[in-house]
Amino acid sequence: MPSLTKKARTAIVLTITALLATGCSDDPSPGSPAAAVKERRDNYRRIGDAYKQIKETIESGAPDAAMVQRNTTLIRNVAALQPALFPAGSGQGSGATTRARDAVWSEPALFAQRQRDFIAAADALLASGPETLSVRHEALTQACLDCHQDFRERR
Repeated sequence: MPSLTKKARTAIVLTITALLATGCSDDPSPGSPAAAVKERRDNYRRIGDAYKQIKETIESGAPDAAMVQRNTTLIRNVAALQPALFPAGSGQGSGATTRARDAVWSEPALFAQRQRDFIAAADALLASGPETLSVRHEALTQACLDCHQDFRERR
């Protein structure tokens, strides 16, 4: 067998190392409870970031209507994805780090209602004009808090 050049050996070692590292990734395998938890946590962070921007522009006294619409649309659309990210087995006993309470799965009708209430509050904020912006933002805040109270563990 012909001997490999130093460059070829280095390339092989780097390729094998990269393949092994890919198998040791921190990313959960697709479809696993950990993957659902990661995706829902990432989505809630996106919702939180958009919410914060809306709150700040309202508090500025001169709200940026286009930014409110853009961020509220993001909140509404991401919130609509969230219920599918709570599959059975993705709770606290799954091994994944989650703050979702067991009530998500033991009280599915109430959980679904809280999700619908949040989406409805986002829709109302989307439809609001400058005169109702603050009130509808508060309704969105309350819908978020209601769900957290029932279905999210405190830190």
